[in-house]
Amino acid sequence: MSTLSSLLFFGGWLAPLSLLPDSVFWLVLKILLMLFLFILVRATNPRYRYDQLMYLGWKVLLPLSLGWIVFIAGILFFTNSLPISCI
Repeated sequence: MSTLSSLLFFGGWLAPLSLLPDSVFWLVLKILLMLFLFILVRATNPRYRYDQLMYLGWKVLLPLSLGWIVFIAGILFFTNSLPISCI
């Protein structure tokens, strides 16, 4: 996951500044940084029980995402920004 994140979202082997040469060093450094962040988040956050995950998914995240879809659709409808094929 660290490698994929580094390659897809953080520029892979490209240097953060254009003054520095591009090399595999930057890729390895970004992978290690992402790995450190993943381990840090995993070590500092408590684990949820199965019933807590089910509650979070069904009672919190699903209504929130459906409400967000309706909200964005309303904004697009009232600002006349919908694509032509949807009208």
